[in-house]
Amino acid sequence: MKTYQVSEWGHLPFRSAERPDGIIYDEAVQLHRQAEAMGRDLGVSGDSILSFSRSGIRAQQTVGIVQAAACRLEILPKIDTANDALARHTLFMMLAAVLDFPVSLGGSTSVDTQSSDLLEALISLFSHQLVREVHRGLPRQYIQHESDLARLRGGLNVTRQFTLLAATPGRLACRFDELSPDIPLNRILKAACRVLLGLSRKNANQRRLRELLHAFDDVADLNLSARTRPSGITLDRTNAAYRQLLEQALLFLRMHWQSVYSGSGEGFALLFEMNTLFEEYIGLSLRRMQTRLNGQVRLQGPRDYALESLTGSRHFMTKPDICLEYTNGGDRVILDTKWKHLKKQERAAPWGVSNSDIYQMLAYAKVYDAGRVILLFPHAADLGVAAGLLDRFFSRDRAHQIDIATLDLTNLASIPDQLADLLAA
Repeated sequence: MKTYQVSEWGHLPFRSAERPDGIIYDEAVQLHRQAEAMGRDLGVSGDSILSFSRSGIRAQQTVGIVQAAACRLEILPKIDTANDALARHTLFMMLAAVLDFPVSLGGSTSVDTQSSDLLEALISLFSHQLVREVHRGLPRQYIQHESDLARLRGGLNVTRQFTLLAATPGRLACRFDELSPDIPLNRILKAACRVLLGLSRKNANQRRLRELLHAFDDVADLNLSARTRPSGITLDRTNAAYRQLLEQALLFLRMHWQSVYSGSGEGFALLFEMNTLFEEYIGLSLRRMQTRLNGQVRLQGPRDYALESLTGSRHFMTKPDICLEYTNGGDRVILDTKWKHLKKQERAAPWGVSNSDIYQMLAYAKVYDAGRVILLFPHAADLGVAAGLLDRFFSRDRAHQIDIATLDLTNLASIPDQLADLLAA
């Protein structure tokens, strides 16, 4: 299966004599139809994922994988690099952090993001983790059984014994508990392995998934045509290690269910909106730095209203991305992330920041009495300056400080230090 690559906002032309590396027209049509189907299911228009034109298809601000019957399209984030492998690795590590995949930025990993596309890398990570846990033992629970046996096992079902089995004294109506791996949690994990085995094109991933399916032989198959999560899932201290794996498996199964219910079972999409992913990644990074910052980080809050009427009713709810409150009583800091690429210094609009973004930050500063608000963007080398604090402004009454800053995403391991330096600036 052919895999095409394009960056967000990037254009993938149709194949021609002048562009032999372009996409075949029929395959572009299939991908666009798949994007439309996924868009309807996700509540967005298909053109907000892929737009179709006379010369080719163009990606929008959504990254991930779209697959049709004959090809797969990988949409990578537009970061400050021309290296697709580095862009993929950055996206992979951001997703791993947000989706709670256990990858250490400072350690080695067996996942190859250089030669694998995003989907294969995620499958590899999921299957490696699942193999490790399965080797330690499948989760099991006691399940109640009722059976007519020659010898008593467990307790006697008195009602059945003296009614239906009254004429069969050689059989005992037994009611007993048996430790079994055939539980809803394992059914979901097995179903995810089945789906991923059908999607993966990498031999190592396929081999690992087949090994896992063999380990789940005693687990019943989940009905993949039913778009419902099995009930009765119990997570406790005995299977806590499977909590992350369950969420990851459900992510892959949702991809399958969306495909089935969109009427295009031959394709699928695993998509992420970069503005949301950037916000969640920075918020999570700051959450993990709370002790270092000597403060408390709140995400998507606090929430308050911008205006109050003469009658005292409040209107126009505001919801900042990230709020940092220092435990020593320092000024509250509001951070708002924007997945936009800034421009070089401009007199009318510094760095190309929109008026609406500034108005929003002024509202946050006023509503939440924040001494400092920060607009945070991804860095780009063509800005001509180093990543970090680009510019600082003050409200007309000098009560609030508004900073414009960027983060270099080409080395995610440095993000905590970049954030700490920015907050200390």
